[in-house]
Amino acid sequence: MNITIITILFSLLLSPVLYVQNGEMKLVQTADQNVYKLYFSSDIASDVKVSVRNKAKKTVFTRKIKDKKGFILPIDFSEFTSDTYSVELFSPLFVLYDTIAYQSAKDRFISNFEWEVVDNKNKVIVTALKPMSDEVTVLIKDNNNNEIDKQQISGNRFGVRVFNFDGINSDVIYVSFYYKGEVVIYKEFPIQ
Repeated sequence: MNITIITILFSLLLSPVLYVQNGEMKLVQTADQNVYKLYFSSDIASDVKVSVRNKAKKTVFTRKIKDKKGFILPIDFSEFTSDTYSVELFSPLFVLYDTIAYQSAKDRFISNFEWEVVDNKNKVIVTALKPMSDEVTVLIKDNNNNEIDKQQISGNRFGVRVFNFDGINSDVIYVSFYYKGEVVIYKEFPIQ
């Protein structure tokens, strides 16, 4: 009889622990692509620690949340480099884990363009693979640092652009793309 009572008491003490191990965590990328929202829910309130680590296992973000059954935590990745990140949620009763392959705004911008050199290297065709919301500045200089052309183009109107270097008295043309005031693409084109 004593063994039965001990078994029942032991089962009652362990049942919340076994039940709470089903806590859930979900990561959702927001529309601006730099912020992810971490959704967490559990049936038992507890202190929780959220950590984000890069591929090199360096912690780049940490947040402690006190005595919650659930919450929504926005995590802004805009200050992070493009990488694969581990998002870990620690509670006294369980650990949840997920990964994110994050691409920075600069790298998303760069990967949005295709380049093709034609006509004996005197023309460059640049194609935007999808529309962008921000303005792009294209600055073209010769090898003496003289400005040949400067265009400010609305991102959603970029489409396909042809840059013609015929008649340019230079050995090399330098094309720079500015996005949010920063040079994000820089290419050199030898002229024939």
